[in-house]
Amino acid sequence: SRYLPYHQGGTFDNSPYFMRSSMTTGIACEFAFLSGVIAPENEKRAMDIVCDENYTISDVSHFGDIDPQIIEKSMEEALSLREYWKGNFTALTPPSDKRDEIVAYTLHLPCEDRGVILVFRREEAAASFVIKLSDVRPDTEYTLKLSDEDYATTEMTVDGKSLKEGLSVNIEKAPGSLLIFYKAENID
Repeated sequence: SRYLPYHQGGTFDNSPYFMRSSMTTGIACEFAFLSGVIAPENEKRAMDIVCDENYTISDVSHFGDIDPQIIEKSMEEALSLREYWKGNFTALTPPSDKRDEIVAYTLHLPCEDRGVILVFRREEAAASFVIKLSDVRPDTEYTLKLSDEDYATTEMTVDGKSLKEGLSVNIEKAPGSLLIFYKAENID
């Protein structure tokens, strides 16, 4: 159940793969574990810092070698996904805990004909994956914005028929993730 959406997810790592796998309507970050050692004093210290009323995500100097810009980018991305949790959740792959499988799901806002796809390549999974969306209209053009593990974005336009029948995407890193926002072009 590592990648099934819950009301609140938690992460112990700041990589896009782990941050994205924790994204739901809420996210809890346990950066005390980044040293690789789960020590009770580190956890308590992290919780004291995060629970402080003056705590902000941009002030991560107390967590050591974490890059504040990466954390900020991760949190911006998490916040941009919040509205999609009001839409329809559709699993694009069956539940699995196997290291050689890709796990993917979509959140679709039908009234606005737009959504987001989250794809996770596990450690031993193939680099390519075919996305098939049932909630898109075949006669409509869709703008896609893809964000990879380095937060590099690519935009493209595809027809709904390609999204329904299967659009192949690649995830270079393993483990790695891909975030794809899609929107019908004729709807604002």
